[in-house]
Amino acid sequence: MGFFDWLRRPQRAIAAVKPERELVDHEAAGPSQRGVELLRSGQMLAASQQFREAVAREPGVASHHVNLAYTLQQVGEGVAALDHLRLAVSLDPESLDARYMLAGALETLPDFEGAVEHVRAALALRPDFEAARIDLCRMLALKGDLVQARAAIEEAMTLHPSNADFHHYLGNVCVTEGQPDAAVEHYRRALELRPDHVQVIANIGSTLRIKGLYEEAIASYEQALKLDPTFADAHAKWGMTRKAQGRLAESEEAFRRALQLDPKNPDTLNEMGMVLQEQGKLPQAIEHYRRAISLRPDLPGGYVNLGMALDHNGQSGEAVDVYKQGLAIKPSHELHGNLGITLAKLGNTDEAIDHYHEAIRLSPDNLSVHCNLASALGDTGATEQAIAAYRDVLAKRPDFLMPHSNLLVYLASTGHASTQEYLAEARRFDAKLARPPEDPPVRRNLASGQPLRVGFVSGDLRTHPVGLFIEGIIQHLEPSKLELIAYSTVGQEDALTARIKPRFGQWVQLRGLGDDAAARRIRADEVDILIDLAGHTAENRLAVFARRAAPVQLSWLGYWASTGVSEIDYVLADEGCVPIGDEHQFSERIWRLPQTRLCFTPPATDAAPPVAPLPALQRGHITFGCFQRLPKITDEVLALWGEVFARLPDARLLIQSVQTGRAKAVEQTLARLARVGIASDRVTLRGPVPRDVYLQAYSEVDIVLDTFPYTGGTTTCEALWMGVPTLTLSGDTMISRQGEALMRAAGLPQWVATDRADFVCKAALLASDMPALAAWREGVRGRLAGTALFDVRRFARNFEEAVAEIWRQGAAASAETRSS
Repeated sequence: MGFFDWLRRPQRAIAAVKPERELVDHEAAGPSQRGVELLRSGQMLAASQQFREAVAREPGVASHHVNLAYTLQQVGEGVAALDHLRLAVSLDPESLDARYMLAGALETLPDFEGAVEHVRAALALRPDFEAARIDLCRMLALKGDLVQARAAIEEAMTLHPSNADFHHYLGNVCVTEGQPDAAVEHYRRALELRPDHVQVIANIGSTLRIKGLYEEAIASYEQALKLDPTFADAHAKWGMTRKAQGRLAESEEAFRRALQLDPKNPDTLNEMGMVLQEQGKLPQAIEHYRRAISLRPDLPGGYVNLGMALDHNGQSGEAVDVYKQGLAIKPSHELHGNLGITLAKLGNTDEAIDHYHEAIRLSPDNLSVHCNLASALGDTGATEQAIAAYRDVLAKRPDFLMPHSNLLVYLASTGHASTQEYLAEARRFDAKLARPPEDPPVRRNLASGQPLRVGFVSGDLRTHPVGLFIEGIIQHLEPSKLELIAYSTVGQEDALTARIKPRFGQWVQLRGLGDDAAARRIRADEVDILIDLAGHTAENRLAVFARRAAPVQLSWLGYWASTGVSEIDYVLADEGCVPIGDEHQFSERIWRLPQTRLCFTPPATDAAPPVAPLPALQRGHITFGCFQRLPKITDEVLALWGEVFARLPDARLLIQSVQTGRAKAVEQTLARLARVGIASDRVTLRGPVPRDVYLQAYSEVDIVLDTFPYTGGTTTCEALWMGVPTLTLSGDTMISRQGEALMRAAGLPQWVATDRADFVCKAALLASDMPALAAWREGVRGRLAGTALFDVRRFARNFEEAVAEIWRQGAAASAETRSS
C-alpha cells in the first residue's frame, strides 16, 4: 500500500473540463445529439451506440471520438476508449478535451510519461486549468520525478495559492524526500485552507507512523474517521499502524472495516493478507493475496507474498508457479530470491542457485540473498564455500544474526572448527544480542502442588524432526505437574500440530512480534521455565532468550551444540552425548537426563508399513542404506564406506535423499562413489518421496550406514522402527555422539564403532551374520517400545522430574542470595 494518496482522477467527464461548453459540436449530425441526450440521462451503453454511429458517419470529427471514448470508459471498455482518444488527438492536436482525457487514460495504464506529455499540452492550451495542474503535479510524483514534481507544485502554489491540494502534494513530496517534519507543515497549511480534508489528516497520521509515533498517528486517523466514517483509507492506515505495533488482531479488524467499504482495493487486500499470514492464518491470507493479484496483476509484492504463504502452507509446488508468474510480469530480486528458497526446499538446488545469482545481479547489496546462496552451496556439499560466504556477509554486516546462526550450524555439524573455536564463535554471537535495561522476571512463589508453567519456543511444532520427537512426550506430560504454553515462531501448521495443540494451555504466535514484544508477552504469561527447541537452526528466537523472558531458560532437542547465549541457563543432554568432562564445550550448564535426551514418537500403526523380512535372505547379498541429506555424506564418509564395500564385494547401496532428486546431484554422487571404489551398478539413488513411501523403502535395506561427524537422528530412529539397525561411528562432540547415544538408548551398543577401523570390521562382521539380522527383526517393535529411546511415558516422567529439580535448585539459590 502506498504511503499517501494523490487524489487520482482516472476518468474525466468532459463537463468538468469546461462546464460552460456543450459535450458536442452543435453542427454535428443527429446521432451525436441523441448520444448527448442519452448520456445526460445516464444511459451510457445506448449513448455509446449513438456515438459509434456518429464516428462511422464522420470519422474525421475529433469531438465524436472524444464523446465515444467518454462513454466507453463509463461502460468499462478502457482499451477501446484509449484508441479513440489517440485518434482524436491526431485529428485535432489542440482539442483540450482530447488531450486531458488521454492524459487520464494513460495514467491508469500506468503510462506516466505519456500522461505528463498530454496534460502539459492541455495546460499549454489553457494555462488557468487548475484541475489539470493538480493532475500534472500528481503524475510527475507518481512517475518518480520528484524534482519536476516539486517545481510544478511550487509554480501551481503561486498561481492558485488558496488550493489546498498543492500544499497536500508538496507534503507528499517531502515525505518521499525523507523530510517528515516539513511534510507535516505543508499538510497543516492544507488543513488551514480546507479543514475537512480527510486525506490530508490521514497523511499526517501516516507521517507520524513512519516516525514511530503510533498513538499520535492513530489519533489522526480517528480525526479523519470522525469527519468521514466511510473513509476506507483511514481504516486501512489504522490497520497498518496496529500491525507495526504488533497488535495484529486490532490490525485485522481495521482492515476488515476498510474492505467492507472498499472491497476491491488490491493494496488493502494485500496488507490484510500479510496480517493474516503473521497470525498463522495461511489459507485466509492466500485467499486475500489471490484476490489482490486478480484485481491488480502488477501489484508490487503481491506474488512474493502469495508465494511465501503457499510455501509456508506446504504448497511449495504452487509457490514456484506463482513466483514464476510474477517474474513473467516484472522480474525482481525478491521474486528470484524467494523462488530460490522454495526450489532449494524442493531439492532443486542447482536451479535455486541460478535464481540466487540473478537476485544478486539485480540487488548486489542484498545480504539475505547472499546468505541463501551460501545455504544452497552447503546443500551441494560445498561446505567450505558456504562457510566462507557466511563469513563474507558478516564482514559486511557484523550485526546480522541470521548468517551468524547459520555459520554456527555449519561449524557445529561439519567438523570445520574445533570445540574451542566453535564456542568462541558462539560467544561472539552472544555479544551481538541486544539486552534492553529491564529488571529480570520475578520467580513465582508456587503453592504446594501448583504446576510449573513451561513454555516451548519453536518453529518446528509440526511434521519436522523436532515435532516427531516431542509429540509423544507432550501427550504424556501430566497437566497437574506442568502447564504448557507453545510459542510458535512460524505460521505453518499441519496434522501433527493439530494433534499436539490440545495439550497446550495456550498456543501463542510469536511471528510478527519483535524480540522486545515477544519477551514482554512471555513475561506477562509468567512462564517459569522457557525452553528453546531451535538453537541456531531456522526460525530461532534466541534474541528473545537474551532478553531474559523467563526466570529459568533451557535449550533442548532441536540443536546439538552450545547456543552461546549467556541467558540460557542449561542444556538438556545425556551422559552418552555429553559425557562427564565435556562441559567446557558449552556456555550453558549441562543437565543430564537419565539414559537419553531424545525420545522418539513412533509413526502411528496405520502410517508405518509392517517390518519386512530381511531382504538379504532373498537376494543373497547385503544392501546398505542411507536416508540422510546428501551434504552429510562427505568425501570423508564415502572414503570409509569405500573400505566397507571393498571388504564386501557383493554388497549394494541405496541412498535416498531430497538432493538426489536432481539429475546433476545423481551424476556427481555416482562419480564420487566410483572414486572410492563403489561402482554405479552397485548403487541405487532415489529422490524425495512422501513419508509412507520413504518408510516402505526400509524394506529394501538390511543395514543403515551412519554419517559423521553429523550423525543421524530422526532417520536412525525411523530405521530402527522399520527393523533396520544403524552402524554408527562415535565422535567427540554432542552431534558426533548422537548416533551412539541413540543406539545405546535402544539397547544396541554393539552397533557403535569406536574408530574407523572398528567401523569397517563391525560392518563386515554384522553383515556376515544374516540369520542374526533376520532374527533381530522378529518382534523388534515390541522390544524397542520398552527401551529408553521409544518409551515416551518413562521419558515424560524423567522430563517432569528434571524441570522440577532445576526449578527447585534455582529457588534455593535465589533464597540463599536474598538471605546473604
